[in-house]
Amino acid sequence: MNTLINQISQLPVAEQLAIVQEIWDGLHESPELVQQWQVAEARRRSSELLANPSHSISEAELWRRVDELLLESR
Repeated sequence: MNTLINQISQLPVAEQLAIVQEIWDGLHESPELVQQWQVAEARRRSSELLANPSHSISEAELWRRVDELLLESR
């Protein structure tokens, strides 16, 4: 797999994006993109947040944390 990724990374960005788009489109056509355990976990988390709204964070806070983590990883 690394060899393939290395080969793709040598392509022009436009071609890399075209490959990504083809992969993305192929995922959409997959019969079971989301596993049942993932659906169950999403439902569990949704129920937990509905029962305890104070455990949630705003969208702005979410993106602030994402940005912070990305900066730390550099």
